[in-house]
Amino acid sequence: MDFPTDPRKIAERIRRYERALRRDLETMGSIDDGAGKRYMLGALYLALGDVQGALESYAWLQKVVPNDSGEPVDSLCWTLALYRAGDRPAASRKLVQTMLRNLYLNPALVGIAQPRLDIWRDDLCRLNAAASQDTHGDLVPPTFRPDRPVRAGS
Repeated sequence: MDFPTDPRKIAERIRRYERALRRDLETMGSIDDGAGKRYMLGALYLALGDVQGALESYAWLQKVVPNDSGEPVDSLCWTLALYRAGDRPAASRKLVQTMLRNLYLNPALVGIAQPRLDIWRDDLCRLNAAASQDTHGDLVPPTFRPDRPVRAGS
């Protein structure tokens, strides 16, 4: 899927996706989103610099689709939105949940080679449950700054 760069096109795409998702809800009572539009909304809002819009979109989707398993890159965008909004404890929890959804994503983003991990899915489920209980943001080091570019080896 291509990602628009022009602010007007981004805003238009947001409106189109939100209309389609609401139409699904009105006509079918649920969201039929095989294309993954719901996972693009937060990133599109962030591309416009609209942190509040991203958070409102995430809150709406969480209410409408509470059992959605999510998508790791979208979860990372949600983390960034929470952090930029100043909610460090929630951003910390979401970052840990993101890491546990895809253990290879965060190392890849900072250029760290990640060998294949010998783990069981049940272990991840237990860790994710523990991360959800971390109300103080203790699972993320205090030097974590998602608003600053990170380079491998720095």
